[in-house]
Amino acid sequence: MSGTVRSTMSIDEIEALVKAFETGSMPPGDFSHRRHLTVALSYLTSMEYEAAVDIMRAGLKRFLAHHGIDGYHETITVFWLRRLFGFVAKRGPNESRLELIGRCLEQNAEGKVIFKYYRRERLISETAKLEWVEPDLRPMD
Repeated sequence: MSGTVRSTMSIDEIEALVKAFETGSMPPGDFSHRRHLTVALSYLTSMEYEAAVDIMRAGLKRFLAHHGIDGYHETITVFWLRRLFGFVAKRGPNESRLELIGRCLEQNAEGKVIFKYYRRERLISETAKLEWVEPDLRPMD
C-alpha cells in the first residue's frame, strides 16, 4: 500500500484500506491524514452518523493500542467526523460514493483547517483529548 491516497481510489482499494486499519496491519506511519479521512468517509457513506462515530472511535483506539501508541484524541476525531458528515449530508443526488469521497478528500486535504475552529491551546488540552470540546474560534460549518 503506497503512502498516498488518491482521490480516485476504487471501492476495492478503499475496502482494503479500511481492513488494514481495522486489523492494525498498516504501520502507524502509513496512516496519514488522507487515510484517516478515507476510512471515516467509508464509514459515513455506509452507515448512520452515530454508528460511524462509534466504529471510528473504537477502531482508532484499537489501532493505537495494537501499535503501543497512546494518542487517541476525542475532539479531533469528532471534529473530522462532523466536518465530513456535513459533506455527506449535502451529497448531490447523482454523486457516486467514490465521487463524494474524492471531493471530500480534495477539500479537506489540509489537516490544519481544524485551527480555523480551535485555538491550539484549547485543542491540545487534556480535556479536549478525553472528551468533545466545542470550537472556540468559530462554530462548525
